[in-house]
Amino acid sequence: MISCQTYRASLTAGTRDAALLEHLRTCDACLDFSVEVDPDNFFRSIGGSDLVPPGGVDAFVGDVMRAVQVRGKETSMAAHHPLSWRQSREREPAT
Repeated sequence: MISCQTYRASLTAGTRDAALLEHLRTCDACLDFSVEVDPDNFFRSIGGSDLVPPGGVDAFVGDVMRAVQVRGKETSMAAHHPLSWRQSREREPAT
């Protein structure tokens, strides 16, 4: 683990150094400092191996794609539904 002083001295915009990013994830004071250096450091602080979904990335992508397909079929079927009784009454000619 590196110290805050070492972190701040080593930080550069766009850093991808694993040790620096690990410190960034555990130290709020250095997170504030690093966001002033490069606002994208806020998003870099989110990363890490703990963000891999259960079952792995491929399983997650497969689940998302299945959900997209189901949603597409639901939308397609909803577009072809018969008129409701209210809509059919509105279309009847007035007597």
